[in-house]
Amino acid sequence: WQRKEEADAAFSRVTETFPDKSDLCAKAEMYRAGIAFERALAKRMSWDDAIKQVQAVKEAFPDADKAILARLELMQAEKLLFGKRYSDVVARSESLIESYPNCKLEVGWAHLLAGEADLELGESAKALAHCQIVANGNYTESDNFKDRDVTRSALVSIGDCYQKMGQLDKARDAWQNVITTYPGVWEAEVAQARLDRTKEGATSGK
Repeated sequence: WQRKEEADAAFSRVTETFPDKSDLCAKAEMYRAGIAFERALAKRMSWDDAIKQVQAVKEAFPDADKAILARLELMQAEKLLFGKRYSDVVARSESLIESYPNCKLEVGWAHLLAGEADLELGESAKALAHCQIVANGNYTESDNFKDRDVTRSALVSIGDCYQKMGQLDKARDAWQNVITTYPGVWEAEVAQARLDRTKEGATSGK
Protein backbone atom coordinates (compact mmCIF):
# COMPACT_ATOMS: atom_id res chain seq x y z
CA TRP A 1 0.00 0.00 0.00
CA GLN A 2 1.18 3.48 -0.86
CA ARG A 3 0.69 5.11 2.54
CA LYS A 4 2.66 3.45 5.30
CA GLU A 5 0.72 5.07 8.13
CA GLU A 6 -2.56 3.90 6.60
CA ALA A 7 -1.26 0.37 6.26
CA ASP A 8 0.17 0.29 9.78
CA ALA A 9 -3.06 1.56 11.30
CA ALA A 10 -5.16 -0.92 9.37
CA PHE A 11 -2.92 -3.86 10.22
CA SER A 12 -3.00 -2.91 13.91
CA ARG A 13 -6.79 -2.96 13.86
CA VAL A 14 -6.82 -6.35 12.17
CA THR A 15 -4.37 -7.73 14.72
CA GLU A 16 -6.55 -6.47 17.56
CA THR A 17 -9.75 -7.74 15.95
CA PHE A 18 -8.41 -11.17 15.03
CA PRO A 19 -5.87 -12.03 17.78
CA ASP A 20 -6.30 -15.78 17.30
CA LYS A 21 -5.57 -15.83 13.58
CA SER A 22 -2.28 -17.70 13.23
CA ASP A 23 -2.45 -18.03 9.45
CA LEU A 24 -0.45 -15.06 8.21
CA CYS A 25 -1.87 -15.37 4.71
CA ALA A 26 -5.41 -15.19 6.06
CA LYS A 27 -4.48 -12.27 8.27
CA ALA A 28 -2.90 -10.48 5.31
CA GLU A 29 -6.08 -10.89 3.29
CA MET A 30 -8.17 -9.58 6.17
CA TYR A 31 -5.78 -6.66 6.42
CA ARG A 32 -6.31 -5.94 2.72
CA ALA A 33 -10.06 -6.05 3.22
CA GLY A 34 -9.76 -3.84 6.26
CA ILE A 35 -8.36 -0.89 4.34
CA ALA A 36 -10.19 -1.31 1.04
CA PHE A 37 -13.08 0.70 2.47
CA GLU A 38 -10.73 3.44 3.64
CA ARG A 39 -9.09 3.68 0.23
CA ALA A 40 -12.50 3.96 -1.42
CA LEU A 41 -13.49 6.73 1.01
CA ALA A 42 -10.28 8.57 0.14
CA LYS A 43 -11.07 8.13 -3.57
CA ARG A 44 -7.89 6.16 -4.20
CA MET A 45 -9.95 3.14 -5.24
CA SER A 46 -13.32 2.86 -6.94
CA TRP A 47 -16.23 1.46 -4.95
CA ASP A 48 -16.57 -1.43 -7.39
CA ASP A 49 -12.89 -2.38 -7.05
CA ALA A 50 -13.01 -2.12 -3.26
CA ILE A 51 -16.12 -4.28 -3.08
CA LYS A 52 -14.56 -6.86 -5.40
CA GLN A 53 -11.51 -6.99 -3.16
CA VAL A 54 -13.51 -7.70 -0.03
CA GLN A 55 -15.76 -10.12 -1.92
CA ALA A 56 -12.62 -12.04 -2.92
CA VAL A 57 -11.60 -12.30 0.74
CA LYS A 58 -15.05 -13.59 1.63
CA GLU A 59 -14.85 -16.26 -1.08
CA ALA A 60 -11.28 -17.27 -0.21
CA PHE A 61 -12.09 -17.58 3.49
CA PRO A 62 -15.68 -18.85 3.83
CA ASP A 63 -15.21 -19.03 7.59
CA ALA A 64 -14.05 -15.42 7.76
CA ASP A 65 -14.89 -13.48 10.87
CA LYS A 66 -18.27 -11.75 10.74
CA ALA A 67 -16.51 -8.39 10.79
CA ILE A 68 -15.31 -9.04 7.24
CA LEU A 69 -18.82 -9.94 6.09
CA ALA A 70 -20.24 -6.90 7.84
CA ARG A 71 -17.61 -4.71 6.20
CA LEU A 72 -18.73 -5.93 2.78
CA GLU A 73 -22.35 -5.06 3.58
CA LEU A 74 -21.28 -1.65 4.81
CA MET A 75 -19.40 -0.94 1.59
CA GLN A 76 -22.46 -1.92 -0.43
CA ALA A 77 -24.60 0.45 1.64
CA GLU A 78 -22.11 3.30 1.20
CA LYS A 79 -22.10 2.74 -2.55
CA LEU A 80 -25.90 2.93 -2.56
CA LEU A 81 -25.72 6.21 -0.65
CA PHE A 82 -23.39 7.67 -3.27
CA GLY A 83 -25.93 6.53 -5.86
CA LYS A 84 -28.71 8.35 -3.97
CA ARG A 85 -30.69 5.14 -3.53
CA TYR A 86 -31.77 6.20 -0.07
CA SER A 87 -34.49 3.63 0.61
CA ASP A 88 -32.06 0.85 -0.32
CA VAL A 89 -29.44 2.37 1.99
CA VAL A 90 -31.83 2.24 4.93
CA ALA A 91 -32.85 -1.34 4.19
CA ARG A 92 -29.28 -2.58 3.78
CA SER A 93 -27.99 -0.70 6.82
CA GLU A 94 -30.76 -1.94 9.08
CA SER A 95 -30.18 -5.49 7.84
CA LEU A 96 -26.49 -5.18 8.76
CA ILE A 97 -27.37 -3.89 12.22
CA GLU A 98 -29.66 -6.86 12.81
CA SER A 99 -27.33 -9.48 11.30
CA TYR A 100 -24.03 -8.37 12.85
CA PRO A 101 -24.88 -6.77 16.22
CA ASN A 102 -21.43 -7.47 17.68
CA CYS A 103 -19.48 -5.75 14.89
CA LYS A 104 -19.21 -2.41 16.66
CA LEU A 105 -17.59 -0.28 13.96
CA GLU A 106 -19.72 -1.58 11.13
CA VAL A 107 -22.92 -1.24 13.17
CA GLY A 108 -22.01 2.34 14.06
CA TRP A 109 -21.41 3.29 10.46
CA ALA A 110 -24.57 1.48 9.39
CA HIS A 111 -26.56 3.62 11.83
CA LEU A 112 -24.88 6.73 10.44
CA LEU A 113 -25.60 5.76 6.83
CA ALA A 114 -29.21 4.94 7.69
CA GLY A 115 -29.47 8.31 9.41
CA GLU A 116 -28.09 10.19 6.41
CA ALA A 117 -30.45 8.33 4.09
CA ASP A 118 -33.47 8.90 6.34
CA LEU A 119 -32.64 12.60 6.43
CA GLU A 120 -32.67 12.71 2.63
CA LEU A 121 -36.02 10.89 2.66
CA GLY A 122 -37.51 13.50 5.00
CA GLU A 123 -37.58 11.12 7.97
CA SER A 124 -35.80 13.51 10.33
CA ALA A 125 -36.92 11.85 13.58
CA LYS A 126 -35.71 8.43 12.40
CA ALA A 127 -32.45 9.96 11.23
CA LEU A 128 -31.95 11.62 14.60
CA ALA A 129 -32.52 8.33 16.43
CA HIS A 130 -29.85 6.58 14.33
CA CYS A 131 -27.33 9.37 14.84
CA GLN A 132 -27.93 9.55 18.59
CA ILE A 133 -27.19 5.83 18.90
CA VAL A 134 -23.79 6.49 17.32
CA ALA A 135 -23.13 9.58 19.45
CA ASN A 136 -23.79 7.53 22.59
CA GLY A 137 -21.77 4.54 21.41
CA ASN A 138 -18.44 5.46 23.05
CA TYR A 139 -16.39 4.85 19.91
CA THR A 140 -12.63 5.20 20.34
CA GLU A 141 -9.98 6.14 17.78
CA SER A 142 -9.17 2.47 17.22
CA ASP A 143 -12.84 1.83 16.41
CA ASN A 144 -12.70 4.15 13.41
CA PHE A 145 -11.53 4.32 9.84
CA LYS A 146 -8.55 6.58 9.19
CA ASP A 147 -9.66 10.23 8.93
CA ARG A 148 -13.33 9.27 9.27
CA ASP A 149 -14.60 9.45 12.86
CA VAL A 150 -18.07 8.01 13.22
CA THR A 151 -18.88 9.97 16.40
CA ARG A 152 -17.90 13.35 14.98
CA SER A 153 -19.83 12.65 11.78
CA ALA A 154 -22.89 11.66 13.81
CA LEU A 155 -22.74 14.82 15.90
CA VAL A 156 -22.72 16.99 12.78
CA SER A 157 -25.66 15.01 11.41
CA ILE A 158 -27.55 15.46 14.69
CA GLY A 159 -27.37 19.19 14.08
CA ASP A 160 -28.64 18.66 10.54
CA CYS A 161 -31.57 16.63 11.88
CA TYR A 162 -32.59 19.30 14.35
CA GLN A 163 -32.33 21.93 11.62
CA LYS A 164 -34.65 19.92 9.37
CA MET A 165 -37.05 19.57 12.31
CA GLY A 166 -37.09 23.34 12.77
CA GLN A 167 -35.31 23.21 16.13
CA LEU A 168 -32.53 25.68 15.32
CA ASP A 169 -31.38 26.22 18.89
CA LYS A 170 -30.69 22.50 19.29
CA ALA A 171 -29.05 22.39 15.87
CA ARG A 172 -26.70 25.22 16.78
CA ASP A 173 -25.89 23.60 20.12
CA ALA A 174 -25.01 20.33 18.35
CA TRP A 175 -22.71 22.03 15.85
CA GLN A 176 -21.11 24.17 18.55
CA ASN A 177 -20.43 21.00 20.52
CA VAL A 178 -18.44 19.61 17.59
CA ILE A 179 -16.49 22.86 17.19
CA THR A 180 -15.66 23.06 20.89
CA THR A 181 -14.93 19.39 21.50
CA TYR A 182 -13.00 18.63 18.30
CA PRO A 183 -11.18 21.82 17.22
CA GLY A 184 -9.15 21.67 14.05
CA VAL A 185 -10.77 18.61 12.44
CA TRP A 186 -12.74 18.75 9.21
CA GLU A 187 -16.02 17.92 10.97
CA ALA A 188 -15.54 21.06 13.07
CA GLU A 189 -15.09 23.06 9.87
CA VAL A 190 -18.31 21.59 8.50
CA ALA A 191 -20.12 22.39 11.75
CA GLN A 192 -18.77 25.95 11.71
CA ALA A 193 -20.01 26.45 8.15
CA ARG A 194 -23.45 25.17 9.16
CA LEU A 195 -23.49 27.46 12.18
CA ASP A 196 -22.41 30.48 10.16
CA ARG A 197 -25.14 29.91 7.59
CA THR A 198 -27.86 29.82 10.23
CA LYS A 199 -26.52 33.03 11.77
CA GLU A 200 -26.45 34.71 8.36
CA GLY A 201 -30.01 33.58 7.76
CA ALA A 202 -31.13 34.98 11.11
CA THR A 203 -29.42 38.31 10.40
CA SER A 204 -30.86 38.69 6.91
CA GLY A 205 -34.31 37.87 8.24
CA LYS A 206 -34.30 40.79 10.65
